[in-house]
Amino acid sequence: MGAQGGVGHQPAGGRGVYLALGWAASWWAFALLMALWGLFSPLYRVGGDAMLADLVTPERRPEAYALLRMANNLGVAVGPAIGGFLAAASYRLAFYAAAGGFVIYALLLLFAARETLPGQGRLAWDAVRRAALEYLQVAADHALRGILLAYLLAVMAAALMWIFLSLYLKTRFGIPESRFGWLATTNATLVVLFQFAVTRRVERFSSLRVMAAGATLYGLGIGSMALGRTFGHFWLSMVMVTLGEMLLVPTASAYVANLAPPDRRGRYMAALGLVWNLASGLVTPVGGWLSDRVHPASPWMAALVLGLAAAAVFLWQDRRTWKVTLPVSLSD
Repeated sequence: MGAQGGVGHQPAGGRGVYLALGWAASWWAFALLMALWGLFSPLYRVGGDAMLADLVTPERRPEAYALLRMANNLGVAVGPAIGGFLAAASYRLAFYAAAGGFVIYALLLLFAARETLPGQGRLAWDAVRRAALEYLQVAADHALRGILLAYLLAVMAAALMWIFLSLYLKTRFGIPESRFGWLATTNATLVVLFQFAVTRRVERFSSLRVMAAGATLYGLGIGSMALGRTFGHFWLSMVMVTLGEMLLVPTASAYVANLAPPDRRGRYMAALGLVWNLASGLVTPVGGWLSDRVHPASPWMAALVLGLAAAAVFLWQDRRTWKVTLPVSLSD
């Protein structure tokens, strides 16, 4: 677990950030609070995954991680719809509700959960230094770098959509936040209902080609939003994007997990996870500039280019490697 494993697995933190967001009154205050959220939010996934591995025997972990993924998507399915209605009444109320949910979660951890990491307490700085050296070794993997580059391009397209779509719908077409919440709910619900079936259907194909197809659907789905005028059009675009997500995300997780040596698998997966944060950081200023200076719909065209570029890199990687189909697992 590296440094985080040395201080315990119980994933709590960040709830105060949401509470403070309700009172933020300037751009700099929001920026500082979101930076704090970026610092705390990865602890949930890292700590939660580690606790689950500690509690479950190796042969049962795939089923356990699949259940965790389903629970996460159920939360994503319900949360945006509720958040959209709350935000329509008051953004501050939405932040208070999010903070309240984290407080309840923290209390459950405090009183109902037990620490699973033996001998936790003092931070093992030797382990931190070793982990840093091992991350450098991970970065030297040429195959991993190619996959991460393609995945970054695809995720940048997705990040453009999730960051700018709500504002675009409201300012250009008068579609309120509550309706955007249903778009996000559609995404999560489709994943919950069809992810396993889609994964089983494509597992016999080359993983890199499946990822290329997913990136293509990402680009086409988000790019089609530039033509949208009604909620129904944006809903159909979201369905296309979700199909791309179901092809790309679990396949990428399984591919990277199979690419990694057993003793470095956690670090390979951490590198894949960092792509999401990097993508959000890269596209936020660029997407804002495109929307303000070029055209409000230009972020969707940029996403189209990014998705197709990602597909091209995946196919290039496929040509450079043996055509080996890697198993796709919902546990990754």
